[in-house]
Amino acid sequence: MQNNNIKNLISVPRSGQHVTEQALRIYYKLIAKEYYYCEYYSCCNCRPCKKCPSAYQKNHDFQIGTKNEIKINDTEKYIFFFRDNILQQIESHYRLTLVESKKIPHTNLKIDYNNLIKINNFKKFIIQHIEYYKKIYVKYLNYKNNNMLHIEYDNYIKNFSSSFEKILDFFDLPIDKIHIQYVKAHIQPELLYKISSEDSYYNELNIFIHEEMNKID
Repeated sequence: MQNNNIKNLISVPRSGQHVTEQALRIYYKLIAKEYYYCEYYSCCNCRPCKKCPSAYQKNHDFQIGTKNEIKINDTEKYIFFFRDNILQQIESHYRLTLVESKKIPHTNLKIDYNNLIKINNFKKFIIQHIEYYKKIYVKYLNYKNNNMLHIEYDNYIKNFSSSFEKILDFFDLPIDKIHIQYVKAHIQPELLYKISSEDSYYNELNIFIHEEMNKID
C-alpha cells in the first residue's frame, strides 16, 4: 500500500537517519507542530505506518531486489541518506552489527584490522552485504526526479545547517535559521571516522570492496 503522505527517510545503516530524526523532532517542537516518526522495523513493519500514515518513516529497503522492495513513485517524497565512501559506509554498518551481537561495547570503538581474524570476519560481512549496497546505491542515486533528495553523510555533518535547511524545504516546512542553529547546537553533529586512508589496511579493504562490487551484474 502506498500513500502520498508518507515522508520516506530511506538510508543505508549508519548514514544520518538518527541525526535527522533527532533534528526534526527538536525543530517541530520549536515551530509548535506535531511530529510523528515511524521506526518501521520496531514499529509496524508496514508502509504507510499503521499508527500514523503521514509519519516520517525510516526504511533501509533491505528487501531490495524482491517483490517487497520499496516501489518509488512520483506521489511520495523520498530522502536517501548515504556515504560516498563505500568502505567507511560498510565498516560503520559492520560495527553496528557487532554491537547488536554484543561483540563490541559501542559503535565508536575502532577495530584493528591488522588482526587476521578481524579482517577476515569483516571481509565475510562485505561479501554478505555488497549486493545490497550496490543495488540500493544504483536504485536511489540514479533516480533524479524532484521528489527525491540525496543527502551525502559527510557533507551533511560538515555542513549541517545548510543541509538540514534543504531537508526542511523539501518537506515544505517553514525555514527559521535561528531554530536551525538551535538544533545544531543541541545535537552537535560530529564527523568521526573509525577507518581512514591513514590505516595500513585501508587500501587492501578498499580494493576488496570494489572487486566484490564489480562481480555483481
